[in-house]
Parts: sequence; C-alpha cells; structure tokens
Amino acid sequence: MSATRLTILLLFLSATSAFAKSAFSVSSPDKKITFTLGKDASGVFYQVSYKGDLLVDKSHLSLSFKQGGEFGKGITFGKSSFKKMEETYNLVIGKISHVHSLSNELIVPIIENSGLKRQVNIEIRVFNDGVAFRYVIPGKDE
Repeated sequence: MSATRLTILLLFLSATSAFAKSAFSVSSPDKKITFTLGKDASGVFYQVSYKGDLLVDKSHLSLSFKQGGEFGKGITFGKSSFKKMEETYNLVIGKISHVHSLSNELIVPIIENSGLKRQVNIEIRVFNDGVAFRYVIPGKDE
C-alpha cells in the first residue's frame, strides 16, 4: 500500500471514529469523581467512579413516550458541550445559608437514527461531593 493511500485510510478511520463516539466522561473539579455516559447494543448507560473505583456500573437509561414509545435504542450521540460551573446563592432554610458551588457540566444530545428522529439531551453535572443528571427535551425553537 502506498504512503498516500495509507494516509488517506488513517484520516478516514480517525474521522469516522470522531463521529461515532460511543462514550463521554466528565470529572469533578477535584478529579476524584468521574461520570461516564455511553451506549451499547442495549442502549444508553452511565457509570460513576470515585478515585478510580467503580461505584455505579453500567446502569441503563430509558424513556418511554406516550406517542412514539421507547427512546434509547438505535441512537447517535450529537456534539457535546462542556463548561465549568460556579454558582453562589443563599438558602431560605437549612444549616447553611450561603452556598458556593463548583461543578463541571457536560451536555450530550442523543438523537434517534430512524423513526421520529427525536432528540433528548442529557445534562450531567459532577461536583466534588456528588453527581446529578437530567433529561432535557429540546423545544421546537431550540
């Protein structure tokens, strides 16, 4: 195989793998907690580890809509976005009245390959003391 053909093949393979990403990870600001969102033949799953030790192993996610049924199989991950979050707010009740919160946020769009081609975004936040995620269904304007 010529060097040119090999270069083209390598470029094609790297471009294909970039678009076919099957897992995303985001860590806490102190790097001790890691949340991984992935997909396999069964659908979308998440894992959580603390200091490299697996705490939650492959927990599958699923949604079922009244119209269109189950969501989560035959999907593609869209372009993710990451940002560092810093929030300060006051609580009305509780032991602590002033809160300063640091986290890292990852938003991953999940898009059906066929059928209704619905999209659901998974918003993940990882703090130094825990993780949170939610489903967000984009409106028609988004």
